Amino acid sequence: IAANYGLAVSGNKTYMKTNMQVAFFNLTLEFIMNGDNMYMLNSKQKVYMESTGSDGLGEDMMTGDQIQEALGSSTSEYQKTSIVKSKGKTYICEEYIDNGTTFKYYFDQSTEELKRIEYDAEDGTTIAMDIVKLIGNPADSYFEVPAGFKKVDEDGFTNAMLGPYAGLLGAAQTTTKVNG
Repeated sequence: IAANYGLAVSGNKTYMKTNMQVAFFNLTLEFIMNGDNMYMLNSKQKVYMESTGSDGLGEDMMTGDQIQEALGSSTSEYQKTSIVKSKGKTYICEEYIDNGTTFKYYFDQSTEELKRIEYDAEDGTTIAMDIVKLIGNPADSYFEVPAGFKKVDEDGFTNAMLGPYAGLLGAAQTTTKVNG
């Protein structure tokens, strides 16, 4: 799976956009989390699915405050700071360990801007995120379902995402019958 992510956080509001290449699918998903409400959006089809309450968010879903806290976790143990060179650039790498996972934060040496985050878990899973742009104070529009989007149920959302391939994953397929 190859994926790109965008993230905006403001208090307990979080917006995330991800583009994923899974097998022959190219999927783009957007998520808005605002308190107890979560919205999953498909901008291409202009549909969204809503979940409300703790059941909708699930135990693994984090609020904006929790994500911010995780970035500066008080349980992380500082390991070291090193200078790393990659692709002609020099970075300052700060390394922490938290519950068996190694976190590496790469800062551009000349600007001190965060440019990359890596997570190496005990089970061998590695996630690397290259930071393209950091913006302070994201616009409120990030945390609202855009006008013109249609609310659908889970089957409707899956069908919108996967189109003719929805049936391959066990989703209900819908068809339109035209009389005439």
